[in-house]
Amino acid sequence: MQKQEIIQFHTLFAQIKEELERLFPDEEMFKEYMAFGVFPQHVHKSKKEHEKAVFILGEEIARAFSSHKYGIGRVAEKLFEMRRRIS
Repeated sequence: MQKQEIIQFHTLFAQIKEELERLFPDEEMFKEYMAFGVFPQHVHKSKKEHEKAVFILGEEIARAFSSHKYGIGRVAEKLFEMRRRIS
């Protein structure tokens, strides 16, 4: 991937992060990402730094989804049930 594509991906993950923070304001889900301190608007940072930020943020987003009753596992189960009904 090109640096600009990584930054776009980083921006998408940052938007997901913001939405999770809005939905769950009392939880500190993104400590490692915030401590790393590389954000999408930091275009002067290297491609490697943005890649690392994306991986950190992706891991923390996945952890956030897996720890809530409406997490990604539950969503996947519901989608599977819906697909089975229409088959």
